[in-house]
Amino acid sequence: MKVLITGGMGVIGAETSRKFVREGHRPVVFARHRDDSLIGDIADKIDFEQGDVLDMPRILQAIKKHQVTHVVHAAAFVGAVSAANPALSIQVNVMGLVNILEVSRALGVQRVIFTSAKGVYGPVTGEYGSPTWKPPAGSRRARSPMSPCSTRRPNGRWIRRRFIPRAATHRSPAAP
Repeated sequence: MKVLITGGMGVIGAETSRKFVREGHRPVVFARHRDDSLIGDIADKIDFEQGDVLDMPRILQAIKKHQVTHVVHAAAFVGAVSAANPALSIQVNVMGLVNILEVSRALGVQRVIFTSAKGVYGPVTGEYGSPTWKPPAGSRRARSPMSPCSTRRPNGRWIRRRFIPRAATHRSPAAP
Protein backbone atom coordinates (compact mmCIF):
# COMPACT_ATOMS: atom_id res chain seq x y z
CA MET A 1 0.00 0.00 0.00
CA LYS A 2 1.23 3.51 -0.83
CA VAL A 3 -0.75 6.33 0.76
CA LEU A 4 -0.87 10.02 -0.11
CA ILE A 5 -1.98 12.34 2.70
CA THR A 6 -3.23 15.75 1.62
CA GLY A 7 -2.84 18.46 4.24
CA GLY A 8 -0.15 16.34 5.84
CA MET A 9 1.48 19.32 7.55
CA GLY A 10 -1.67 20.06 9.56
CA VAL A 11 -2.66 18.48 12.86
CA ILE A 12 -4.84 15.68 11.47
CA GLY A 13 -2.51 15.04 8.52
CA ALA A 14 0.56 14.90 10.75
CA GLU A 15 -1.07 12.45 13.16
CA THR A 16 -2.26 10.34 10.23
CA SER A 17 1.26 10.32 8.78
CA ARG A 18 2.67 9.29 12.15
CA LYS A 19 0.22 6.38 12.35
CA PHE A 20 1.20 5.12 8.90
CA VAL A 21 4.90 5.40 9.76
CA ARG A 22 4.32 3.41 12.99
CA GLU A 23 2.65 0.71 10.92
CA GLY A 24 5.69 0.45 8.64
CA HIS A 25 4.57 2.58 5.69
CA ARG A 26 6.30 5.54 4.08
CA PRO A 27 3.45 7.99 3.38
CA VAL A 28 3.56 10.72 0.78
CA VAL A 29 2.67 14.04 2.41
CA PHE A 30 1.08 16.45 -0.07
CA ALA A 31 0.88 20.02 1.21
CA ARG A 32 1.16 23.64 0.08
CA HIS A 33 4.31 24.20 2.13
CA ARG A 34 6.81 22.23 4.16
CA ASP A 35 6.74 22.82 7.90
CA ASP A 36 8.32 20.09 9.98
CA SER A 37 7.07 21.48 13.31
CA LEU A 38 4.36 18.79 13.61
CA ILE A 39 6.25 16.00 11.86
CA GLY A 40 9.83 16.56 12.99
CA ASP A 41 10.04 13.12 14.59
CA ILE A 42 9.08 11.38 11.32
CA ALA A 43 10.41 13.84 8.72
CA ASP A 44 12.96 11.32 7.46
CA LYS A 45 10.30 8.61 7.16
CA ILE A 46 7.93 10.38 4.75
CA ASP A 47 8.08 11.57 1.17
CA PHE A 48 7.06 15.19 0.70
CA GLU A 49 5.34 16.59 -2.38
CA GLN A 50 4.64 20.30 -2.46
CA GLY A 51 1.34 21.10 -4.12
CA ASP A 52 -2.14 22.51 -3.82
CA VAL A 53 -5.37 20.49 -3.94
CA LEU A 54 -6.67 23.08 -6.41
CA ASP A 55 -3.92 22.05 -8.87
CA MET A 56 -5.29 18.89 -10.47
CA PRO A 57 -2.27 18.27 -12.74
CA ARG A 58 0.03 18.43 -9.70
CA ILE A 59 -2.11 15.92 -7.78
CA LEU A 60 -2.08 13.66 -10.82
CA GLN A 61 1.71 13.92 -11.06
CA ALA A 62 2.27 13.12 -7.37
CA ILE A 63 -0.06 10.10 -7.39
CA LYS A 64 1.55 8.71 -10.54
CA LYS A 65 5.11 9.37 -9.35
CA HIS A 66 4.61 7.49 -6.08
CA GLN A 67 2.21 4.86 -7.43
CA VAL A 68 -0.32 5.80 -4.77
CA THR A 69 -3.01 3.22 -3.98
CA HIS A 70 -4.78 5.05 -1.12
CA VAL A 71 -5.48 8.72 -0.34
CA VAL A 72 -6.30 10.34 2.98
CA HIS A 73 -7.75 13.75 2.20
CA ALA A 74 -7.16 16.04 5.18
CA ALA A 75 -6.43 19.31 3.36
CA ALA A 76 -8.82 22.10 4.31
CA PHE A 77 -9.09 25.71 5.34
CA VAL A 78 -10.69 25.92 8.78
CA GLY A 79 -11.03 28.36 11.65
CA ALA A 80 -9.58 31.85 11.28
CA VAL A 81 -8.15 31.14 7.82
CA SER A 82 -11.58 30.10 6.60
CA ALA A 83 -13.32 33.05 8.22
CA ALA A 84 -10.82 35.52 6.76
CA ASN A 85 -11.30 34.28 3.20
CA PRO A 86 -14.58 32.38 2.78
CA ALA A 87 -14.43 32.27 -1.03
CA LEU A 88 -10.98 30.66 -1.07
CA SER A 89 -12.06 28.38 1.74
CA ILE A 90 -14.96 27.11 -0.36
CA GLN A 91 -12.61 26.58 -3.31
CA VAL A 92 -10.09 24.59 -1.25
CA ASN A 93 -12.61 22.63 0.81
CA VAL A 94 -15.05 21.75 -1.97
CA MET A 95 -13.13 21.89 -5.25
CA GLY A 96 -10.04 20.43 -3.57
CA LEU A 97 -12.10 17.38 -2.64
CA VAL A 98 -13.54 17.18 -6.16
CA ASN A 99 -10.00 17.25 -7.59
CA ILE A 100 -8.82 14.50 -5.26
CA LEU A 101 -11.84 12.34 -6.14
CA GLU A 102 -11.51 12.94 -9.89
CA VAL A 103 -7.79 12.14 -10.01
CA SER A 104 -8.28 9.12 -7.75
CA ARG A 105 -11.04 7.79 -9.98
CA ALA A 106 -9.06 8.42 -13.16
CA LEU A 107 -5.97 6.65 -11.82
CA GLY A 108 -7.76 3.78 -10.12
CA VAL A 109 -6.84 4.66 -6.53
CA GLN A 110 -8.28 1.86 -4.39
CA ARG A 111 -9.61 3.97 -1.53
CA VAL A 112 -10.07 7.63 -0.62
CA ILE A 113 -10.59 8.57 3.01
CA PHE A 114 -12.18 11.99 3.61
CA THR A 115 -11.62 13.52 7.02
CA SER A 116 -13.18 16.46 8.72
CA ALA A 117 -11.49 18.83 11.12
CA LYS A 118 -12.06 19.60 14.76
CA GLY A 119 -12.67 23.21 13.75
CA VAL A 120 -16.17 22.38 12.49
CA TYR A 121 -17.34 22.02 16.07
CA GLY A 122 -16.22 25.43 17.28
CA PRO A 123 -14.96 25.92 20.82
CA VAL A 124 -15.70 23.03 23.14
CA THR A 125 -16.31 24.06 26.76
CA GLY A 126 -17.84 22.76 29.97
CA GLU A 127 -17.96 19.05 30.69
CA TYR A 128 -17.20 18.31 27.02
CA GLY A 129 -14.11 20.53 26.94
CA SER A 130 -10.61 19.82 28.12
CA PRO A 131 -9.60 18.75 30.76
CA THR A 132 -12.94 17.23 31.84
CA TRP A 133 -13.90 15.95 28.41
CA LYS A 134 -16.27 13.07 28.02
CA PRO A 135 -18.17 12.09 24.87
CA PRO A 136 -21.70 13.48 24.56
CA ALA A 137 -24.24 10.80 25.53
CA GLY A 138 -25.58 8.98 22.49
CA SER A 139 -23.71 11.14 20.02
CA ARG A 140 -20.57 10.72 17.94
CA ARG A 141 -20.49 14.33 16.76
CA ALA A 142 -21.46 17.83 17.72
CA ARG A 143 -25.08 18.74 17.06
CA SER A 144 -24.52 22.39 16.27
CA PRO A 145 -21.30 23.07 14.33
CA MET A 146 -20.24 26.68 14.89
CA SER A 147 -17.34 27.44 12.58
CA PRO A 148 -17.54 28.96 9.08
CA CYS A 149 -16.17 25.77 7.52
CA SER A 150 -18.88 23.63 9.11
CA THR A 151 -21.30 24.69 6.42
CA ARG A 152 -18.89 23.69 3.65
CA ARG A 153 -17.10 20.47 4.71
CA PRO A 154 -20.33 18.41 4.97
CA ASN A 155 -20.86 19.10 1.25
CA GLY A 156 -18.01 16.65 0.75
CA ARG A 157 -20.43 13.86 1.64
CA TRP A 158 -22.66 14.86 -1.26
CA ILE A 159 -19.70 15.22 -3.61
CA ARG A 160 -18.33 11.83 -2.55
CA ARG A 161 -21.67 10.19 -3.30
CA ARG A 162 -21.78 11.91 -6.69
CA PHE A 163 -18.32 10.76 -7.74
CA ILE A 164 -18.14 7.41 -5.96
CA PRO A 165 -21.73 6.23 -5.41
CA ARG A 166 -20.81 2.93 -3.72
CA ALA A 167 -18.52 4.74 -1.25
CA ALA A 168 -21.63 6.06 0.46
CA THR A 169 -22.80 2.56 1.38
CA HIS A 170 -19.70 0.34 1.27
CA ARG A 171 -17.78 -0.40 4.47
CA SER A 172 -14.82 -2.72 4.67
CA PRO A 173 -15.13 -5.61 7.12
CA ALA A 174 -12.56 -3.91 9.36
CA ALA A 175 -14.54 -0.66 9.56
CA PRO A 176 -16.48 -0.01 12.78
